[in-house]
Amino acid sequence: MGVVMARRACSGGRRKGNANTDYAGGHTPTPTYPNVTEVVPFTEFYSAEAYHQDYYRRNPLQPYCVVDVRPKVAKLRKALASKLRTAVNT
Repeated sequence: MGVVMARRACSGGRRKGNANTDYAGGHTPTPTYPNVTEVVPFTEFYSAEAYHQDYYRRNPLQPYCVVDVRPKVAKLRKALASKLRTAVNT
């Protein structure tokens, strides 16, 4: 089986209000529509623009990379250490 993609669709009306004001009031907003999730076969792939390729490798000190990406890469490297090549460039 190939890669599948989950696609969420909203049926019915849109929520009223602003998410920031809803949460600031101390309560969680209740959607006025049901959430519908459909799992469909992966059919198309669009490659990212060139400046997105190897972003982490080229920008390891960007805050997003330091806070979000680096811990995930470290966790992945630890979990797959036996399958990684010994000379891995970061």
